[in-house]
Amino acid sequence: MLYYHFCVPGAHTIGRAHCRIVDPQITPTVSPDLNPAFAANLSRICLPANSPAKQRQTVHLDFITKDLFDNAYFQNILAKRAIFHTDAELLNATDTMQLVQLYATNQAQFFQQFSISMVKMSQLGVLTGNQGVIRKRCSVPN
Repeated sequence: MLYYHFCVPGAHTIGRAHCRIVDPQITPTVSPDLNPAFAANLSRICLPANSPAKQRQTVHLDFITKDLFDNAYFQNILAKRAIFHTDAELLNATDTMQLVQLYATNQAQFFQQFSISMVKMSQLGVLTGNQGVIRKRCSVPN
């Protein structure tokens, strides 16, 4: 079975993540990728991880403009408020760091690049019939 992972710049600007996905960022130690105050807030929301209620808990990918599709995602990365370690890693390479800085300060440029990326992604071959997989529960691997 063939699976694709798409990289669309800013795709995490809106939405939520389960605490169990966030937990590796805050336990057993807080990731140096996180602002300490932000990490404390995540810990308050998501810990203890072994609690059944906390396992179902979700957090916004963007705590600042929760329900708005905008460039705050990139501002959050620069301020070390990225929910996912993979997003924080964008600052560790010169080329991606420059894009984060550009999109954090230029929302129009981010919107333009996002639309280009979405068009490119839509042109990829979609697997259908027995070749494709439709996941009814995205939290559970096939």
